[in-house]
Amino acid sequence: QMALNIGASAANTGWLVAIAQIGGIIGGLLASPLANKFSVIKTLVVSCLVHMCAIAIAVLTDDMIVLGLAVFAETILFITITPLMLTLAANIDKKGRWAAAAGGAFIISTAFGPIVGAALIETKGYASIAWLQVLGTLPAIYIFVRVNKNSCTTD
Repeated sequence: QMALNIGASAANTGWLVAIAQIGGIIGGLLASPLANKFSVIKTLVVSCLVHMCAIAIAVLTDDMIVLGLAVFAETILFITITPLMLTLAANIDKKGRWAAAAGGAFIISTAFGPIVGAALIETKGYASIAWLQVLGTLPAIYIFVRVNKNSCTTD
């Protein structure tokens, strides 16, 4: 809808979505090598911050090329973040309880995210999605860092 709102055709919007899916493949391929090189927590924190910025850029731009690049980056980063969160959770609890809880939280957020997002867009506009990302990402990063530190992992 954002692409249509800034004047893109339905066909161009379809291409934007299709090309962004390639980003998901790239993100999936990047997660492990980046975590091995820089550590899970560092890669997770940087990925979350850049993801937050990509979403803010996507919802605030009125340029189709900028929107396309932001959506592509967001897709890469989303698929990079997911395995990193699950890896962090698995590192702190070898029985898998935290990984299961993280997976459950992910499913709940996927279910309620569109509902909350739609309500925000309808009442406050697209910029509210950028603010929601800040309000969700910064506390999440704090929690990731604290949990990682408290778990005594070497990561």
